[in-house]
Amino acid sequence: MAESKTQIFRQSKTSNYSTIHNQILRRNDISWKAKGIMCYILSLPDDWVIYLEELSNHATDKITSFKSGWKELQEAGYVRRYPIKNEKGVITEWRTEVREYVDISTTSPQSGFPLVDEPLMDKPLVENQLLLSTNNTNNLNILNTDNTKTCQKYSDEHFRLAALLHSNLKNDFKKEMEKADLDKWADMIRLIEEQDERTTEQIEYILNWLPTNDFYFKTIRSPKKLREKFELIIVEIKNEKEKKKNQQTKNNYGKPVKTEVVPKFIEQQEAQRKNNQKDSSASQIEQEKLDERLASYLARKEAQKKNSLE
Repeated sequence: MAESKTQIFRQSKTSNYSTIHNQILRRNDISWKAKGIMCYILSLPDDWVIYLEELSNHATDKITSFKSGWKELQEAGYVRRYPIKNEKGVITEWRTEVREYVDISTTSPQSGFPLVDEPLMDKPLVENQLLLSTNNTNNLNILNTDNTKTCQKYSDEHFRLAALLHSNLKNDFKKEMEKADLDKWADMIRLIEEQDERTTEQIEYILNWLPTNDFYFKTIRSPKKLREKFELIIVEIKNEKEKKKNQQTKNNYGKPVKTEVVPKFIEQQEAQRKNNQKDSSASQIEQEKLDERLASYLARKEAQKKNSLE
């Protein structure tokens, strides 16, 4: 019988490689599917933000198969995913912890992880954002495990503003808001602040203003649309403020009359004009008095001349 031989051709590596502990690879009680998921996760930087739905898109397995492998890793103690809640008990984000090595001699491999219920759902409340490449490119096939690269993520304040917009809209657009992706919404709020150079105070002011404007309330149903219309909304708010300055009162006939708020510089000009008029009037009176005195003086001179001739 012919002897079978295997030859492995290895690549000399100076970049684009990952170092992984052999424990999970050598275990016979872990499926190849779970091992593959684990290897992929360990090829990412330590501070990577993991989104399960997005993660499942980087292989030919369907979502059901991925969930099965992920659950296997959870049960073996290699991964843990749990929610972070604010003081009101609202989930603000999901965190994922990954362990490259677990103590399999213990009765429960999950002993280092507190048990948390976080079932994988077919339709999660929030979808996952696109992953960025390890070397900060858009091509996940180019990986170098450079842990100096970080994945930008929205802050709690961005998420709060996204939740505020969602809260304003959920009663009027219920079905649409059920499909809303708060992760993407929060990240879009981040872009409005960081790239468009808007402050969170400005964003919150507009979000609170939107329900007061029927047109824009129906138009702005996502942070993306808010970003597109931000400049127009600012113009609209300024126009509204100008209209409010034109306070309305009622005349004796019950008809509304607009009273404009006169700018200060116009008031100052009007006051100066009136003062000039007063000065002009005073000068004219004095001139008239001088003319009268001169006429009287000339009349007396003429009378004296006639008397001397007689």
